[in-house]
Amino acid sequence: MGEVAIACVETRPLRTSIALAPCAAVEHLPATVIDLIGAEIADASFEILALLGFDQRGVLLFYELMSQRGASSITIDGPRILGLMATPSLREILVAHNHPSGDPTPSRADRCFTERLCDIARFCGITVIDHMVFAREKRASFVALRLL
Repeated sequence: MGEVAIACVETRPLRTSIALAPCAAVEHLPATVIDLIGAEIADASFEILALLGFDQRGVLLFYELMSQRGASSITIDGPRILGLMATPSLREILVAHNHPSGDPTPSRADRCFTERLCDIARFCGITVIDHMVFAREKRASFVALRLL
């Protein structure tokens, strides 16, 4: 988490009709949320990072996509992510990204990023409910793999 090199940052409109149970584990996420993310990033030819933030009632506060078109990795925009962590009422975040290679296995960099993000989130009183990796029709969950 450091220097800024994000070529495309897109904030999606809030989808306030999406709500989760408080402190929802990823296995309790509505299929529509997982399908929404997968449809946006699974088949991309470049890596995309998706961050979704929820309040204490599980209502979606933000859905943000970050990418560098043409890149096989993403340089993390630490200040931007910290800004999202300061969203009023934020209590949970879901992290997702894609692997254009077609293999959803979390890389060492994925695990390091997630550890650092969890440390920051915990300090802010925010729970990271999962980090999902999409690769075409496959996906991996850090929670299911016991990495989170």
